[in-house]
Amino acid sequence: MTPLIIILLISIFMVVEWIGREQQYALAFLGIKWKRPLRWALYYAIIGAIFWFGDKGQSFIYFQF
Repeated sequence: MTPLIIILLISIFMVVEWIGREQQYALAFLGIKWKRPLRWALYYAIIGAIFWFGDKGQSFIYFQF
């Protein structure tokens, strides 16, 4: 990943944590009062980000023996 994307992601994470600092979990009330289509768009965006930035996986170390 490029440094610009990393800085952008860290900034987004910091804003989310700052907004949710008084709850037990930062994402607990994020978008809870939004209309349903906007909320589902947020859920799909989070799932898409997990797949997009997720690790491609690596081989299990014991398979090399």
